[in-house]
Amino acid sequence: RYNNQCISTCPNNYYLEETSKTCYSSCSALYTIEKEKLCVYDCTKSPYLYYSNNKCVSSCPSNYYLYEANNTCYSQCPDTLFKIENGKKCIEQCPSSYPYIYNNQCVSICPSNSYLYETTRTCYDSCFALYTLNNKCVDDCPSSFPYYYNKQCVSSCPQGYYLYRPTKTCYQSCNLLYTIEDTRECVDDCIAPYDKYYNNQCV
Repeated sequence: RYNNQCISTCPNNYYLEETSKTCYSSCSALYTIEKEKLCVYDCTKSPYLYYSNNKCVSSCPSNYYLYEANNTCYSQCPDTLFKIENGKKCIEQCPSSYPYIYNNQCVSICPSNSYLYETTRTCYDSCFALYTLNNKCVDDCPSSFPYYYNKQCVSSCPQGYYLYRPTKTCYQSCNLLYTIEDTRECVDDCIAPYDKYYNNQCV
């Protein structure tokens, strides 16, 4: 049907809605299959997928990601999903070939200058409240790198710093504590063999 007329095919640039057999200049609230000039109620007709602007397409456009669970193309994957560049897909869990997560993307290795937190297999630009060790974020420093320096795990304090053993922390100065220059340590009190006090130092 077209303008109350019975016709064999819809005019050029018109779309057929097959259920009512009506020709429309646009599909309005329905989905458009441009290739077949059809208006449809959903994109379940094989091989079509949902795409933005209420269009049905046979494959997602370049730079779009397919979420197979609902056959929908996204310019950005929803926050609850991860994207994978190889295959341009949105997925619920990263595969073993791309096991790590960086900015909601599944990657095979963490990018340079980022840090892997193995507990969640996530790559971070900084370790925030965690500690840094060999390009990884760790909850605590291991015995092989037992000391804390600027949120990093180190085997010894950097040159010019002092170690405060009770907290295993490296400080640039001992502030209200006492200094043992020979061992580059901050201490609460002077004990043998450094049991003499001199200018906030143990000698």
